[in-house]
Amino acid sequence: MSTLQYYYLVIAVILLSMQSFNVSAKNKDTYPNKVLRSTTNNCWNAASSVFNTVKIQKNAQGSITNLYDSLVECVDNGGNLKDSMKEYLAITTPDEVSEAEDKEKENIKNKKFFGISWGLGLAFTHLNNSVIREITIEDKKIRIVHETSHKAIAMVESHYFFETKDKDFGHGPFVAIGLVGKEGIDPLTTYGAGYMWGWKRDDRGNSWNVGLGVFVDTESNLLSADLSEGDTTTQTDPAKLLKKSDETGLMLMFSANF
Repeated sequence: MSTLQYYYLVIAVILLSMQSFNVSAKNKDTYPNKVLRSTTNNCWNAASSVFNTVKIQKNAQGSITNLYDSLVECVDNGGNLKDSMKEYLAITTPDEVSEAEDKEKENIKNKKFFGISWGLGLAFTHLNNSVIREITIEDKKIRIVHETSHKAIAMVESHYFFETKDKDFGHGPFVAIGLVGKEGIDPLTTYGAGYMWGWKRDDRGNSWNVGLGVFVDTESNLLSADLSEGDTTTQTDPAKLLKKSDETGLMLMFSANF
């Protein structure tokens, strides 16, 4: 690098630094008694070093959407408090910090309850067609010992609850994957989707949930084509009379998240 290029680089760095300083100083100069919420939803007042770097956000009408009169108001609108801000409130107004922390806990609780979450549950299912659980061959004739269209399956589910006016109730779509059932279902062979309703059950946002939907069992056993109970067969192995089939049905799920 030549001497001239080096000087150009130094001048550019100085100019950029000055520009950054001017931009960063603007918040304190313009909003000295206000609180800003950053894009990470943290609340900062003019006494914090972060206040200068917070980006001003505006709506379509040109109004600032992340500017508040106090830290408490910022928390009320979904903001969070870092430890440094909690210490600041504790020094100046002890009552305010208690109120702000309560609001922050409420926000955390609601964020966990609403939005995306997951739970473990038990699904009671009804297949559209009966499937075979046990089959034998007696005197060269096919005999179905046990067939059913119902079963219970342990499932893991993921749901999304839309926010409602009632902070203790949510609803939204869910998807689920089977874990194990009476017949030892392998993971991923049973799956489903539907709509779920949830009721908050503690201060951490955990809930009891009820879902109704459809599911697919990819490991259903049916008789092979052109075979029926009572038919005569030369086959000696009953398992070879069966075929795997994807069968659909309805499910009622009860779940809880922790």
